[in-house]
Amino acid sequence: MEVLKGFKQAEVIKYTVLCDKIGYTAGFFVAMNLKKWNSLPKDVQKVFEDVSEEWIAERGKAWDSSDEEGRQFTISRGNELIPLTEEENLRWAEAVIPVIGEYEDAATKKGLPGKTYVNSIRNLVKKLSE
Repeated sequence: MEVLKGFKQAEVIKYTVLCDKIGYTAGFFVAMNLKKWNSLPKDVQKVFEDVSEEWIAERGKAWDSSDEEGRQFTISRGNELIPLTEEENLRWAEAVIPVIGEYEDAATKKGLPGKTYVNSIRNLVKKLSE
């Protein structure tokens, strides 16, 4: 929803479909070269991990706030928010399963833990949605 205001999309669209079963469309992360990470002392790694953990909720709140601003901005322009029915939400979620599988396969081919990553994300979404 943030992009409706932040990227001014609400100025050129009239409708936004709300589908909460597919997931969030933006993912942000901070990365460090693994070799560099491994060269850090364990106590320094722990500081990075602890501070990162503290900021998860803070960044989430900030992003939720930005999303609400985008929602209000598009509504103020007279644009329509179209919620999907539960049945249609599930149909859309089913439609993206092959895309997720392709991601897992591509990651595996590159030696990355794609399936583990997807399962971790699913577990986090489930946990944080409760």
